[in-house]
Amino acid sequence: MDKPIVDLARIVEDCELAIGEVLIKHMPIVESGDVDPMQAFALERAIEGNRFGKIITATIRLRWCRFQDYYEDDWHGTWAQDGGVINQQAIHHVDAINWLLGPIESVNATISNRLNHLEAEDTLVGMMKFNNGALGTIEATTAARPEDFEASLSVVGEKGMVLIG
Repeated sequence: MDKPIVDLARIVEDCELAIGEVLIKHMPIVESGDVDPMQAFALERAIEGNRFGKIITATIRLRWCRFQDYYEDDWHGTWAQDGGVINQQAIHHVDAINWLLGPIESVNATISNRLNHLEAEDTLVGMMKFNNGALGTIEATTAARPEDFEASLSVVGEKGMVLIG
């Protein structure tokens, strides 16, 4: 299996120790290589504390490398069992941005297969509108070469900005 089941109980205990009495039941599920839970919690506290003021924009950027052999099994990149970059790799960032700023009101996106041959997309570019009026962008690809370059999330507000990842 590509993404192993994590020891959620251990992660929850670690988070409780790190952040005290914060309610963690709404924590997005993240794993190594994705959004760092401690950074996400720090960002949540900063947003709730009005550190950035009115949120203007948010951005998800995932520029990863998956060569064709990654998709040469019976399930990677298939619509029925896996999906493409947005459903398989960038989903954790989408979950985090929705948790931090959501709910997301609308999304408009374009998908393509730029380098890899799979049923689903290897590249997606999209725009989001949040219920609070903030706008967001998503750039996600597994067609970056020759290696993984970036997996980040940024928030721009009237008082400043932050980039994590």
